Amino acid sequence: MPSPSTKKRAEMADRQKQVAALYLNRVSQVDIAEKLGYDRATISRDVKALLKQWTETAQSDIAELIARELAELDRMELEATSQLQAAKKEGKDNIIIKWSAERRNIKEMRIKLLGLDKLTAITVQKMLESEKTSDDKIIELKNAFLASRQG
Repeated sequence: MPSPSTKKRAEMADRQKQVAALYLNRVSQVDIAEKLGYDRATISRDVKALLKQWTETAQSDIAELIARELAELDRMELEATSQLQAAKKEGKDNIIIKWSAERRNIKEMRIKLLGLDKLTAITVQKMLESEKTSDDKIIELKNAFLASRQG
């Protein structure tokens, strides 16, 4: 026989599934409470817990997608760089132009994916080239980011 806490958790999980189904169908919390026979505070806690869980899942999904896309962009850039180097060795100017443009496009895609605008991207590049400490670089990047969001 399951322990009371196990039984209680199972009941809560079942209730939250019902709450989720109704909430996603745009049923109000008051109506959910009436329909399921629970007080409004319980339903409010369930909705709050569900929203937190859904948000965490969405953020995790987004982070995973960004990581996959960045890895794909890295692979594409490596291939473009390899093709560019081969074209340079062979002296094929028209192919050099093509692969240089492809590398630029990949870099632009990475900047867009990461949400870096031109000002922030330039700041990052300058920071990488500077002699400042990592703490100075972090502060400068934060300030540039905040300034770009305001303007």
